[in-house]
Amino acid sequence: MAFTLLMLYFTRKQSQFQNIYTNLLPHYITVVAGTVAVIATAYDQMVTGAVFPYVLFCFFYTVLVRLHPIVYGVYLLLMYLALFALLPEFQKNQLLLNNIRLNTFTVTLASFLISLLQWRSLMLQLHHRSIIEKQQQKLATSYQAVMENTELLNQSNETKSKLLSIIAHDLKGSMGNMRQMLALMDAEIDMDVAERKLWIHTLKETAAKTHQLLNNLLLWSRSQLGNLQVEFENININKLVHEQVQYLHEMALDKKVTYVNEVPNQMYAWADINMTGVIIRNLLANAMKYVHENGKVTIRASLDKKSSMMKIEVEDNGIGMEPAQMQKLFTVNTKSTLGTNKEQGTGLGLLLCSEFAKQQGGYMQVTSTIGEGSIFYCVLPAAKTAVHID
Repeated sequence: MAFTLLMLYFTRKQSQFQNIYTNLLPHYITVVAGTVAVIATAYDQMVTGAVFPYVLFCFFYTVLVRLHPIVYGVYLLLMYLALFALLPEFQKNQLLLNNIRLNTFTVTLASFLISLLQWRSLMLQLHHRSIIEKQQQKLATSYQAVMENTELLNQSNETKSKLLSIIAHDLKGSMGNMRQMLALMDAEIDMDVAERKLWIHTLKETAAKTHQLLNNLLLWSRSQLGNLQVEFENININKLVHEQVQYLHEMALDKKVTYVNEVPNQMYAWADINMTGVIIRNLLANAMKYVHENGKVTIRASLDKKSSMMKIEVEDNGIGMEPAQMQKLFTVNTKSTLGTNKEQGTGLGLLLCSEFAKQQGGYMQVTSTIGEGSIFYCVLPAAKTAVHID
């Protein structure tokens, strides 16, 4: 263990030393090469009086090595001063000495300017490269987002197409049954009064269900297109529940279902009366679908003063649901099961409830127990000025 820690320590130190060495290497080469160039130029005065080593270093080294212009300028200045001091020791011709000093100063200044231009060009390249990389990252992110949105849109369109095909099948079946029954009634078939009343009652029931389905489909389509405007107002939940119960009165009589309205008289919500009415009506119809004959559906409402929200509960004593089935409720992927009297459905009503609740700043919940029934909750904003009276 100690050996491992020791190796890790030296490995880390070695990495640090390598980084320091890499950073200092250009400076070391500059100092060594510059010193050699200065000494070679000074000694060369004894033979030719040329400054070729110094010129060679200044221009070639400026092109090959990338140092910050200020740092490189300091090195060039030190080299020039060193050469300026050494030249009189090797060059005794004063006129030639002055020319050499002027030429080396010009070369030094030119090298510094070239270094400055190269550094600026390098910084511009790095800046442009950074901009391009950022743009490429943005494009990649945007492309990924577009692909994800496209996939979600394709999935949404696919599920909506499935839902519409189910609705079309149900509508076709309902209209076909009504047409056949009307054709048989129109034919002069011997039919007693009781049987004719039964057929008429069946037609009325089928027409009511078809009307409910078409109404939900119309509202859902308008919701998808964004054509529904939410108009908030204080609405009396007790009164609204009573109106929706009356709307489903005949269907409840056929199945002998009892509706119990336990909503307090002064329970108000800050919501859209039409949307909330659709929610309550669909929840009541859904509860009636899954209760047995002589079943019971109870409607309650309560206020949460802390959250300023109110909860509408629709409880039935029907067949209940499995947890897996509850997870798919309120989505396009839900698959409606047959009711206790083999009633068919599309799941569009609960989907509409969820969307309308969200548009009003609320949400839907459900709890259920197999064989005991289900409770659907619609949570909506409570009226700010309403008073809850128990």
